Amino acid sequence: MKLQGLSGGIYSISLWISRLAILNVLWILGVITGLVIIGFAPATVALYTLLRRIVIQKQDVSVIRSFLSVYKKQFVIANKYGLPIVMLGVFLYLDFLIAFQFDHWTMTILQVILISLGIVYIMITTFLFSVQVHYEVSILANWKNAFILAVLHPLTVITNLLIFIIIGYITLLIPGLLIFFSFSIMALVNVVLSFHRLERHDQQMIEEKA
Repeated sequence: MKLQGLSGGIYSISLWISRLAILNVLWILGVITGLVIIGFAPATVALYTLLRRIVIQKQDVSVIRSFLSVYKKQFVIANKYGLPIVMLGVFLYLDFLIAFQFDHWTMTILQVILISLGIVYIMITTFLFSVQVHYEVSILANWKNAFILAVLHPLTVITNLLIFIIIGYITLLIPGLLIFFSFSIMALVNVVLSFHRLERHDQQMIEEKA
């Protein structure tokens, strides 16, 4: 029997809190299981897939069983496009550390290049995992679609980035939240914002073909 009124609201909130906590723990365990480098992408795909089913498709899913199923099924596929993103992120981070330690005109040029690449990187990663669980296309098509969506919706990129920074700052203030309510909340915000853009993009594509 579906609860109504105040009781229904409290139940819905508690259900969402428990789901986000479980998903966050599962995501961390999934990343660790893959030794971080090869665990990040499949764990993130599994997280985004479940959030899409719950938030967008309104499905009632078994969180743990579904997460593990998607994680195993998508492990190789997710790493084919996710691993280059992880490695590129590490590469950019290390280059940033080196480039900004020197004060020379050649380093200034390098810094500008790195900042430009960093902006493109953020734009692509903002939509990449949402695109991956929404479309069944090639790796390059995923990257291209993510970049196009980011160019078309810069406010979504900025909003996501600001929310990520805020959540990261709160996590630093309250480290205990890292285990239960860090990446799952970031992913939830990203899913809600991104999928509305994806649905609008799909509708425009249908209208153009009509």
